[in-house]
Amino acid sequence: MDELVDGITKPRFARKLIIILAGYDADINRLMSINPGLTSHFPESLQFEPLSPEKCTRLLKELLSKKKRDLLEHSQTKFDISCVQCPDPNLSKEMTQGFDTLSKSASWANARDVETLATAIFGKTVTTIQDTSTGGLILSRDSVIEEIQNMITEHNSRDNFQPQHPLTKDNGGPSFSVPLRTQNTNQSMTNIQSENAKSTTVSNAKFNKVKVADQRDDGVADDVWAQLEKDKAMEDAKEKEYLRVTHDEQEQKRELQKLQDEENTSAREADEARNRYEQERLRHELERRMKEVIARDLVKKRKALVEARRKEQANQAKLRQMEVCIMGYRWIKQSGGYRCAGGSHWVSDAQLH
Repeated sequence: MDELVDGITKPRFARKLIIILAGYDADINRLMSINPGLTSHFPESLQFEPLSPEKCTRLLKELLSKKKRDLLEHSQTKFDISCVQCPDPNLSKEMTQGFDTLSKSASWANARDVETLATAIFGKTVTTIQDTSTGGLILSRDSVIEEIQNMITEHNSRDNFQPQHPLTKDNGGPSFSVPLRTQNTNQSMTNIQSENAKSTTVSNAKFNKVKVADQRDDGVADDVWAQLEKDKAMEDAKEKEYLRVTHDEQEQKRELQKLQDEENTSAREADEARNRYEQERLRHELERRMKEVIARDLVKKRKALVEARRKEQANQAKLRQMEVCIMGYRWIKQSGGYRCAGGSHWVSDAQLH
């Protein structure tokens, strides 16, 4: 941040720099809020809108089509993706609604997540549905919808787990946010600022009180003053008890939040480990299937070569029995028949058979 501010505030760079801020909306807003005057140095801005659900659907089709071409090129295995290339109205609607839900997630990564989704759909197809008549793969609409729903569940879990980050340094200055893209981001920034303001108010009330020494007024009776002192002591005791209970409550909440964060982290790591295992298993399964296809092709080629070799050996034996070449040279196959290695004798295919 210091380097960014230093660069754009120098006169020699004025209106000459193009600065690209790439990332999630909340993170960009948090970055910009660190320095309240930073946005004044951006006289012009160009915002890149996220992909629409329709564009996400079209990109998914293109990615699956590429996987279809790659699979056919490398393993001669067909991959039927007609259910997404020419989807029925219900599937198109469900895909569009799914991408619309995903696009509203704070952790949605646009094209990168669509690519991840395409890989997951392809991996699921490899292990579930196969056309036994042709040895190819068939993509089902259920696999598409299931993987979209799985990604929605994963993003919802990730969004609920995201911790709150401080927006500004504790320098007493006003907080600032830049409305970069969505109303959700603006609302989130407003809520965080409100919480910070409440925290500051409690902190000031708790730690910054200025105590003024009480002095006995003239003419106050001894018994009245004694009772007043007792009541003051009681009020002070109640205030201390309130502060202690409040402090203990906050400490307890922090401990509970810490335990919850640790549990969420453990669950997320376990999910990631399962996902890595599943992806590795799918990779091995696809590799095995490709090798089986190659092995079957090699068996066919070997059988064809064995048959051709057997026929050639039979022809050579028959040519030797005909004793056309008195020198006993071996016979070389040429167009239309055989010629002895010496070149003088010729036997046509018709004469041989």
